[in-house]
Amino acid sequence: MSSQKRGGLLDVFIILLIVLSVVGICLRMQALQSGGDNDSFCRVRAVVKNLPTETADCLTEGESLYTNDGSLYGMVESIETEPARITVYQGDKAYHGVWEDGSTVDLEIWMTLTGSVGEDVFLRDGKHAVLLGEQVLLYGERCALSFLICEVDWE
Repeated sequence: MSSQKRGGLLDVFIILLIVLSVVGICLRMQALQSGGDNDSFCRVRAVVKNLPTETADCLTEGESLYTNDGSLYGMVESIETEPARITVYQGDKAYHGVWEDGSTVDLEIWMTLTGSVGEDVFLRDGKHAVLLGEQVLLYGERCALSFLICEVDWE
């Protein structure tokens, strides 16, 4: 085989390798941008303690909540408020009660999230785990609140 034919085969091999690499990179970028399959749903119970009543009234059922980067976190299903619970310590005794004046409340919401299930954890956008006990800052239409994730339920 002449050196010219070997050079031509080598050129074809290199060009084929470059084309396949570009196709592979494009497919990988598309998979990362899509975030995987978002075909599962998850219900999350989140709470905020000792919140001014006016702020709690800023959330509505059906409202979408977003993260710092602007991505959708979930949609509010239900909202419950109750007078804020307080604990007062005097010496070695603790007294429990509620704020009767109604100025502060404990807020509990249920949200629906879309995502996927991976390795015994629910993933938003295929990459962000939803963790029990996690503190999450979420933005609604009229307020930003730091929620504590208290329950995560998916099938």
